[in-house]
Amino acid sequence: MTGACLANTGNDVTCLDIDDAKIAMLNRGEVPIYEPGLRDLLQRNVAAARLQFTTDKKRAYREAQVIFICVGSPADDGGAADLRFALAAAEDIAAVIEELGPDALPKLVVLCHFRCSSRPLKSDSSGHVGQCAATPDRNCKGVLSIQSLARC
Repeated sequence: MTGACLANTGNDVTCLDIDDAKIAMLNRGEVPIYEPGLRDLLQRNVAAARLQFTTDKKRAYREAQVIFICVGSPADDGGAADLRFALAAAEDIAAVIEELGPDALPKLVVLCHFRCSSRPLKSDSSGHVGQCAATPDRNCKGVLSIQSLARC
């Protein structure tokens, strides 16, 4: 949903997932979750060539200026967010970007679904430092919706 909303504001967006079946579904214009208006939003932005889906990490990261990590962070028994999926994704991004070289370093990696302080990611040979930021994933009622993203 985040990718479709960002594409709808005129951005070129590539969504990456490790699940081949989910990417195939999205490429067919089908939506794996229920969110009112999402299917139309997705299809409109795919048709406008602003939204694409892939499992190819190098392809997704090569031209990225900003990378959003949008993974689940379920609460544990104590109510704290389980960050292992987000942290694993961040480590994976770092490994692929290192393999691609310093020119692939994005300007910003946004960790969705939990809060963290902004901090530098890594400096490339030109002195460029990628940044890490975080956004909350839910509005005050605990629901992320197209309408709440549109207000951002």
